[in-house]
Amino acid sequence: MNLSLDVINSLQLHINQCDHRVLGPKWKLTNVTVPYSKLYYIKSGSGFLLVDGAYIHLEPGYVYLTPSGTTVSCGCTSLEKIYFHISVRAIDSEDLLGRIRGIRRLPFTKETYAA
Repeated sequence: MNLSLDVINSLQLHINQCDHRVLGPKWKLTNVTVPYSKLYYIKSGSGFLLVDGAYIHLEPGYVYLTPSGTTVSCGCTSLEKIYFHISVRAIDSEDLLGRIRGIRRLPFTKETYAA
């Protein structure tokens, strides 16, 4: 069997938490580092992430991935999001998403992903 297929077959997705939230100015985090990756889908409003001095504007219609181990500050005035706290692991390994450096941003609209 192909070694890369063995690795893929051993991957495990752990969803630590997921929810839908409507947030206001009280949502503020400063220099927080967590052992899981965060996946945010922004439905409405706007907010920000601050990572390594880089300001990332959170906009509706986008998905943002914050890899585990990333130190983040964040906040908003008004924001609606669906989020997942996840880990992708091979057997006995750390979160593989933690190997990604920096925040990833992808468009996510009905038009983009319609069946």
